[in-house]
Amino acid sequence: MLKLRVFFIILSVSLGLHAQQYHFTNLSLPDGLPQSQVMDMCEDSRGYIWMATNGGGLARFDGLEFRTFSSANGLPSPYIHCLLEDHTGKLWVGSAKGLSYKTGSAFHDLKLPEKNLSVDHIHEDQQGTIWLGTPNGVYRLRDTAVKAFYPERIQEHTINFIQTAVDNSVWIGTDKGIFIYRNDSLSTLSTSNGLTNRLSRCMATDTAGRIWVGNYGRGFDLITARGIYNMGPLCELERSAVLDISCDEDGLVWMATQEKGICRFNPADSSYVFLGEADGLANNHVRSILHDRWGNYWFGTSGGGVSKYSGQQFERYGRESGLPGSYIYAITADHHNHVWVSTSGGGIARQSEKGFVAYQKDSGFTDEKVRALFADSDSLLWIGTDGQGLSVWDGDTFRFFDVNDGLAGNWVKCIREDSRGQIWAASAGGGISRITKTNKPDSLVIVKYTTRNGLESNRVIYLHIDKEDRVWFASQTSGIGYIAHDSIIRHFSVPEGLASHDVRSLAEDSLGTLWIGSTAGLNAIRLYQGSLKVHKIAGEPLVSHNIYQLTGQGNNLW
Repeated sequence: MLKLRVFFIILSVSLGLHAQQYHFTNLSLPDGLPQSQVMDMCEDSRGYIWMATNGGGLARFDGLEFRTFSSANGLPSPYIHCLLEDHTGKLWVGSAKGLSYKTGSAFHDLKLPEKNLSVDHIHEDQQGTIWLGTPNGVYRLRDTAVKAFYPERIQEHTINFIQTAVDNSVWIGTDKGIFIYRNDSLSTLSTSNGLTNRLSRCMATDTAGRIWVGNYGRGFDLITARGIYNMGPLCELERSAVLDISCDEDGLVWMATQEKGICRFNPADSSYVFLGEADGLANNHVRSILHDRWGNYWFGTSGGGVSKYSGQQFERYGRESGLPGSYIYAITADHHNHVWVSTSGGGIARQSEKGFVAYQKDSGFTDEKVRALFADSDSLLWIGTDGQGLSVWDGDTFRFFDVNDGLAGNWVKCIREDSRGQIWAASAGGGISRITKTNKPDSLVIVKYTTRNGLESNRVIYLHIDKEDRVWFASQTSGIGYIAHDSIIRHFSVPEGLASHDVRSLAEDSLGTLWIGSTAGLNAIRLYQGSLKVHKIAGEPLVSHNIYQLTGQGNNLW
């Protein structure tokens, strides 16, 4: 089996979107989140994002939709405070009425020393011990035994966080400073020995082992072996409350603030940027931060639900930019770096300095929908339409070719060019056309490939041409195949190992692997390593097995 590392792109179309400088996806009550205050978040080993809400129970997000867990699933309270998946894969849930753990689809209570004891914080140290922060101090869980931790010193304090430093010392943030448990000894850190503010709210450790502490009202502190430094004034946080903090692999420090949104601080040059409602964040009161395995940041807000930040900046183009429609069917760039787009509004559009210029019936083209766009090596733009065959744009004129001119079919779904400059066009219901250009713009030499000369199905929707000039084709009813030397046809389908007969997309990566996306998942073929064989895929589970599009970028598959 081939091992798989996949990057997922979940696309949706919304007519109500507005251009944002930063790419935030906001999820709240209309999207299925049961309550709009998100107190904590956790990503489990299967890739689900779990969200603790303040009165709406526990929400699980699978990338597409939410599922809510409540008292019907065994949770003792809808007020969820904290979450943790431990090293064994068990999910722990702290609520206003105790501690629960998940088995299957149900939750079970773990008996605590006091009935209905609120569990506000959960942490696992490097030895696998579970630490609990409650209004009555700190408890440690080993196996099924729950014991109070230094009750004579900690019980009277409000617990704000429990974290582990790189030396395996456990740091407990309270309303009166930080307790540090190291080598079976408990020490304290407060304003008397260096802290800027004794109201410590959150903590994170960066890749260099430095400790960052967020506090109420004075921003945040940096703790190193050399001393403690208040960093709040460096980024206008000297009077702000930092409610959560996270450090990424690039050394950046992300802080959730009570009223200023997210502050992203770079210790290397002391630069910073605020991300708030004006940038697309759902709410400037941010309570929790989660950095998932794909590099996305999730921000739980107080009243605005969750904002997912993907890091990339996007500029949106819609009807206001000149596009005829809002649903995009095809995109390509020509040799002049002009971007061409086909939309649900019919026709096509070309990007200009002032937006997009539409080409439809009133400008010599057609109002039919366009499903395929391809710019060839001769700077011609080939356009596949729904029902009117192919059109060719030479920069001045549109020329049309259909079944009456020898084309295999009028519903053209995909267009490609081989190393000889021949154009290949796949059509739904007509098969494949191989097109040779002539010296006459209005004349093409067309050879058809259909069920009459070797195809198993005429419903071909995708093409890929590999480095050996084999033309690979994907069908909705008979899997995939290739044409070699203009005539040899070989097929692969379910009996040969494909997940489904219905294949939608093909993509080749830099290692020479052809990836096959179907309605039942992924397959792969190594194109240049001996005999061609369909491989099943092993690796991380897909968000969905219903694959619409694939593209390769280096050694990565999107």
